[in-house]
Amino acid sequence: MLAPMKTLVWILFALLSLLWTGGAWVLARLGAWAAGLAATGGTVDWVGKVAESPPMLMLARWLDAVWYQRVQDTMISLLQGLGETLPMLGSALTWLAPLTWIAWGFGMLILLLLAGGAHLLLGRMTSLPMQSSAGSPR
Repeated sequence: MLAPMKTLVWILFALLSLLWTGGAWVLARLGAWAAGLAATGGTVDWVGKVAESPPMLMLARWLDAVWYQRVQDTMISLLQGLGETLPMLGSALTWLAPLTWIAWGFGMLILLLLAGGAHLLLGRMTSLPMQSSAGSPR
């Protein structure tokens, strides 16, 4: 009876692992992209860079034109505001990808411990005797 629940625990672990890994990959790619921009130094054409960035090109497929324009405008204004500090952040941005993967490893360890603990807990529930709610007959 509890075997399907154990399977469900590991399916949920796999799905959460995929989401966690995908999020870490996107963050690492964005960090590498921003570090590359910061390394160029000088003035940057933010409108062109944001429009041709891989994350924005991916969003263009998923969002309608109005929402895509809003996201693009927000990104441009944010990056223009950070334009003066971005060259100073260049060396810090190179550490973003390794730190992202270290955090990913800790997150995966926590997910694995939770899934393993749930698996063991479900295994112990099968070994416990089931008691009837009606009480024991005399």
